[in-house]
Amino acid sequence: MTDTDSSTILPEKEQYFRELKQTPALSIPALGLFLLGLAPIAFVFVFLPHYRCDISVQENEYQATTTRKGMEWLLTPLFVYQNYHLIHHLYPTTPFYNYMKIWHLKYDELTAHNPAIQTTFGLTPVNRERTLAETESPTAQAA
Repeated sequence: MTDTDSSTILPEKEQYFRELKQTPALSIPALGLFLLGLAPIAFVFVFLPHYRCDISVQENEYQATTTRKGMEWLLTPLFVYQNYHLIHHLYPTTPFYNYMKIWHLKYDELTAHNPAIQTTFGLTPVNRERTLAETESPTAQAA
């Protein structure tokens, strides 16, 4: 390689890196689109299955997260099987597309432990132990 070759290549690389430094890494519209895409994912995968996080896994692993029952034909593809989120916590290495199969195969075993079950569009599980205890108390009935 001669001196003339290296002198012509070096300014081109310097120009490239100068332009790269001046280009913003993430524009505001791209950030907005990213957040719009992330919001529904966070809502379905994080918020809905864990809503009312008042029971820890140490207290009751079957009540710490939920299974959403009803309209599975709609919710299962819409939630990418996260309507059976309890299965994810009990059997974390199971592929998501097997959650419904495991729910049906182990139904008797799972329901014996009183898992937290939400209705199709409900937020609070209908059979959560603390919720039942609060609604059955005399002060709650008087109100």
